[in-house]
Amino acid sequence: AQSHQRTFVLEVMGRHCGYLALVSALACGADWVFLPESPPEEGWQEDMCIKLSENRARKKRLNIIIVAEGAIDTQNKPITSEQIKELVVKQLGYDTRVTILGHVQRGGTPSAFDRILASRMGVEAVVALLQATPETPACVVSLSGNQAVRLPLVECVQMTQDVQKAMDERRFKDAVQLRGRSFETNLNTYKRLAIKLPDDQIVKSNCNVAVINVGAPAAGMNAAVRSAVRVGIADGHKMLAIYDGFEGFAKGQVKEIGWGDVGGWTGQGGSILGTKRTLPGKSLEDIAAQMRTHSINALLIIGGFEAYLGLLELSAARERHEELCVPMVMVPATVSNNVPGSDFSIGADTALNTITDTCDRIKQSASGTKRRVF
Repeated sequence: AQSHQRTFVLEVMGRHCGYLALVSALACGADWVFLPESPPEEGWQEDMCIKLSENRARKKRLNIIIVAEGAIDTQNKPITSEQIKELVVKQLGYDTRVTILGHVQRGGTPSAFDRILASRMGVEAVVALLQATPETPACVVSLSGNQAVRLPLVECVQMTQDVQKAMDERRFKDAVQLRGRSFETNLNTYKRLAIKLPDDQIVKSNCNVAVINVGAPAAGMNAAVRSAVRVGIADGHKMLAIYDGFEGFAKGQVKEIGWGDVGGWTGQGGSILGTKRTLPGKSLEDIAAQMRTHSINALLIIGGFEAYLGLLELSAARERHEELCVPMVMVPATVSNNVPGSDFSIGADTALNTITDTCDRIKQSASGTKRRVF
């Protein structure tokens, strides 16, 4: 679609639940999303067209609009994919296509996460049955904070009914909250990353925040940079990108990065900023000089175990270099998933899916042979 500068309206399943639409919008960096729990305000037609045209003005060649199956407006009237397409074509004249996934979503090979989740849930369900007594109420095995938990069935059913009732009564804030903390957090995150306020509405700060990638490339690094840059700009900070890790930092490869510069980074693999395993130890004076030159007030390091070690070296050097006495934060991003203090690192799930897919292909290849070991 980028070759033709098209706009795609993608309708996903989910009936009256907007979970799939919301996380799809987060995952692909959609320009707009329609959810039954959080319908657009009055005048959304004009707002959406302005947003699409602004993104085109930033040289974005592809526009994506995600529509939940049960999308509605604030008057509980359905919003359809065809309606959105006709609006975009009429108001903007963009080449627009509608894709309705339908039951195609149900097919396919389960991902690594789904296989692991199913295994954990199955075990927890059997344990729950073995521990049950005649007085034990029926329960639903669920996942909360990466821990398998058992929730009373009656309460779960009641909560589902409460969500629908809230939407029917147009209490949409209550509906979002009833969907759970994760849903509400995802919605707020999407809004912060997708909607750029006009410059005159952003309260500028005097804080310069630098972002750097360190270690081996990991899938998701670019998405993390995009999120950091856009949230920083929304909060009024000046965002700086450091290229080629600590080595590039020492050489002064520092450049201001804007909202539109990170457009389309969500699905990009590798590291667009460039990343190296080099630690800062031998270049601490040069790095401190660059911190002073660019007036860097905070440093965000995205990477693996080398990023962890590099942050430790920078922290230890604060006594000798006052320029390093600024807030520093690390975001774990490594396929090895070996950063102390974290359960999951960015990139580990993609690597696991690659391994799982490879194993599936190997089994398929070996299924017609005998006496073969991979």
